[in-house]
Amino acid sequence: MIASTRTATAPFAPKVSEPIDPIFRQIRDLVYKVCGIFQLEEKLYLMADACGRRMKALELRSSREYWDRLTAHSNRETELRQLLNEVTIGETCLFRSQPQLDALRKVILPEIVAEKSKQVIKRLRVWSAGCSTGEESYTLAMNMLEERDLLLKGWTVEIVATDLNDRSVEAAKAGVYGDYALRNTTDYFKRKYFSTVDEKKLQVREEAKKLITFSRLNLQDDSKMLFMKGMDLVFCCNVLIYFDGPSKSKVIDHFFSNLNFGGYFFLGTSESLMKLNDKFHLVHFSGGDRVLETIPQEWQAMTLAIAATIRERVKGIEATPSIPAVFLPLLKLLNAPPEQVRLEEVVKLVSYDNTIAAQCLRVAGSPLFGLAKSPETIKAAVLTLGLRKVQTILLTCCLGQAFPTKNWALDPTVFWRHSLGCAMVCRKFSEKLAAADDDKAYMAGLLHDIGFLVNCLAFSREFDTAIKHAFQEQIPLDEAERATMGFTHCETGRALAEKWHLADDIVQVIAHHHAPELSEAAQPLVALVHLSDLLCRVRGLGYGYYERHKLDLAHNPAWAILQKEHPDLGGVDLVRFTFELDEAVGEVFGLVATIFGGAATRN
Repeated sequence: MIASTRTATAPFAPKVSEPIDPIFRQIRDLVYKVCGIFQLEEKLYLMADACGRRMKALELRSSREYWDRLTAHSNRETELRQLLNEVTIGETCLFRSQPQLDALRKVILPEIVAEKSKQVIKRLRVWSAGCSTGEESYTLAMNMLEERDLLLKGWTVEIVATDLNDRSVEAAKAGVYGDYALRNTTDYFKRKYFSTVDEKKLQVREEAKKLITFSRLNLQDDSKMLFMKGMDLVFCCNVLIYFDGPSKSKVIDHFFSNLNFGGYFFLGTSESLMKLNDKFHLVHFSGGDRVLETIPQEWQAMTLAIAATIRERVKGIEATPSIPAVFLPLLKLLNAPPEQVRLEEVVKLVSYDNTIAAQCLRVAGSPLFGLAKSPETIKAAVLTLGLRKVQTILLTCCLGQAFPTKNWALDPTVFWRHSLGCAMVCRKFSEKLAAADDDKAYMAGLLHDIGFLVNCLAFSREFDTAIKHAFQEQIPLDEAERATMGFTHCETGRALAEKWHLADDIVQVIAHHHAPELSEAAQPLVALVHLSDLLCRVRGLGYGYYERHKLDLAHNPAWAILQKEHPDLGGVDLVRFTFELDEAVGEVFGLVATIFGGAATRN
């Protein structure tokens, strides 16, 4: 998006030397309030020019009529978008800045790939902000495709291209360009990535289009900018020059918060952040071009600020009325060494809450634990199953009470269906591994997504937005959280686990079950939960919607972590194991229905 300097053609626009109708100043201020684009007094005639074209199209004879159309008419929002289309006309070309592209491919991409190769999901996210009619976006796509067989082999590249102008976005989607837009494009790229429309125009081929999602976005819209998290690169060239200082600062802050650690921000060659933002530092490259990189200290400061917000909200969770009074004392017993916990203590504690005791006995007597006869008392359950299993069951029932049955972003039956399913799969996995702790695996699987409890209790509005985004895009919930909230249930769950003084290995599971290679300790347990979580989500125990993901256990990094610790895992028949899980899925559905009432359906 680039502001227009087109010559006035409408009969309503005054000449430069004529006095400007005060109504046009009001419209100028309205446009500024909406999108941050500001016309100086000496350029106000350009706003009058744009208004004149719209007045002619609407057959309006006065500026007052047009002001009413923009502010009081039932279609005022539609007309405002039409006016914005008039004042934001793009003029650019493909391969506009070769030095930037050289720096991108020779230095920046290798650096980002080297850093992100440690992650399970290899994804590169690029944002072309103010993409105009798509020339910059397609240039980036073609350069990424050039690296797909080497540097980016096995990677997913996502280019998000946004602009304020509806007409520009539609033109970008078409991807049809003439000689002027292609003036810097070499014959090599024309032959490889374009098809001929006619003797004067070429169209971008589908393989480049597939990398890009075009959409309308107002850079001043705070709520929409929340959906742009997790970017590795942001390109915003020759856009900010049309904003005033406060508008620039606001947009730049959004770019910073939406970039990943170590991300890069590309500006136009004539643009600068001088006196606007000190969270980036300038990086010079041999070709003479400059790129802005996030300053680690500033990025870490932002991360610390988010962590502080999470900790502050977690403090209030213990006082939530829905959490049973026996829960915290039970946690203290659960964290104590088994030899220090007496049976009488557990029985006495549970006797204070008949509802929890009854639920515990129902769970203990379910097919999940395979008892021939259901225990009639907590003491009998402990003697039959063992103290650790009963403590874990009690923990399940207590946390189950923390979820109200309605008006929550996440349905409690869906949450516990997945958590209990993951606990079951973890235990089955663990049973196949020598020297593994089955009860620890069960507890880790049960608690791995406890951050969702925090998000429902302490970040309900933000989490509701994340869930809607996940359903719409069919992406994993943690990706949707990162995109919309800037953090995930892994961070909030870790804060709660540390507040409750859970064991260190359980904390590591909660914090890193989506990226076990990042865990600081207990990697095999974290990897076990990661694989079990994936298996549940593809076998009907997900979060109530279809996720677009592939499951290849043998090539998952978590499998390698687990096999290194347990070499005997190599003898496990994965195909047979996954089919064995289907037999137990029904048990989990029945158990959740027993605890919460009603029937739970599969995703």
